[in-house]
Amino acid sequence: MEFGDTNFTFIDFEELCNISLHSIKTSTTPRSVLLKLHFDLGPEHFMKLEGKTRQLKDKEVLHTLLPRRPSYRYQVMPEIRKFQEAFTLCQVVNSSLAVPASQYDDLRFHQELQQFEDVCQPGSIYKFYIGITDEDQEGVWRDANTQISITYKNFKPGHPRGGSVLNCGQVLPDGLWSDTSCQTELCGTCHVEATEFLYLRGLCFKVDNMMKFRLGGYMGGRPVFRGFYFYVILWEESGQRWELRNTETNETMAWLVLLDLKQYPIGLHVWTAAMLLCGKPQGSTVPLSLSPCPDDRFMCKSGFCLDHEYRCNFRFDCQDGSDEDDCGVVVKDSTYRSHLPPRGPQDTTLLLTPSITLTRIANIDDIRMTLNLEFSVSPTWRDDRLDFNHLHSDFDTLIQEEETKGIWLPRVLLVNLEGGESKVLDQTVVVRTANQPVLPPVASVKRGKAEGQRQSVCV
Repeated sequence: MEFGDTNFTFIDFEELCNISLHSIKTSTTPRSVLLKLHFDLGPEHFMKLEGKTRQLKDKEVLHTLLPRRPSYRYQVMPEIRKFQEAFTLCQVVNSSLAVPASQYDDLRFHQELQQFEDVCQPGSIYKFYIGITDEDQEGVWRDANTQISITYKNFKPGHPRGGSVLNCGQVLPDGLWSDTSCQTELCGTCHVEATEFLYLRGLCFKVDNMMKFRLGGYMGGRPVFRGFYFYVILWEESGQRWELRNTETNETMAWLVLLDLKQYPIGLHVWTAAMLLCGKPQGSTVPLSLSPCPDDRFMCKSGFCLDHEYRCNFRFDCQDGSDEDDCGVVVKDSTYRSHLPPRGPQDTTLLLTPSITLTRIANIDDIRMTLNLEFSVSPTWRDDRLDFNHLHSDFDTLIQEEETKGIWLPRVLLVNLEGGESKVLDQTVVVRTANQPVLPPVASVKRGKAEGQRQSVCV
């Protein structure tokens, strides 16, 4: 491959050998492979390498000459999308829309794209996006991931063409860059850091690291999600479905069919068990989630992450609105009886001492000697029979009216009223305290804070 006046040879480390090793036995490694591995060395180094290789004896190990393993890889998502869709897809798989930052990056980037030139927009020279845009300021190209102006550019002579429409970057078949409309449908390529993971939840993994997956390689013409252990999620082309496989036993554990073939198994989906899976029989449904969300964040159904404070706050914070789904607070078991009051301390009769706050004197009738008052009555009690979801340490958690109908609530009786009449202006039931709210198990697809909380709670 030629870029300017420099010739380069590139080979992917991960596909060639075990990169954790920093040595190669010359007795088992062809000289041509050694030369390819040293793609970042100049001609002088290659000649030295040739000479040194000839001098090494059988079974000796060549040390230190290998370049350090790159901390990232490029991953083509070989379905055509508009720029924002490609950008969003890379985000949800815990990566970024690729922006080569040097000639070396550009070489690796173009090498990755070449294997999909016949797949992405066949017959067209417009095939791949790069993550740059000058939409904010014409002629000032910025990294769409960071909004920082780029310093490395590889535009084709006479390009970018400019204008108010051609605001997104693309790569031409010769590896040079150009500009295009952000509404053009091209393939995107993600920049995947080695330290960024996705988490597969919903299975009975014994070790937390078993949940960790990352993009790595292709199978069936689409990206593969590789687990830390011997699990992979891959595209099974003949069945047009995603499969979770155990590579140690070569068994399919579960499969998923998505109506949109461009979609990936990111977010929350209902899979089908292909074998006995965590106690569920073959053919049963298993909700699994794959997302970049760590244990301390909520996962939207789409796979995007959200801070727990935005969960069930009566506003849509997830793009799909799923942060306001399943917002029930009260958790009861089958033994709960709403007509029976909870017991007091040490199994004694529950005693309530409500606080009363006078809010307004609405009217004084001197002749009839009556007062019209507005006040609030606030009884507080503890009910150890209940658990609560979505609790917050910093503020009260409101229980919706529909849920209050299913739990025990005290009745307030007022005496010495004119005509015995009173009017309830408003009634709310809240969880006032949450001592040490806890998260659900790390492998659970439910990510609401304080799930199953059974601590000191007052209503």
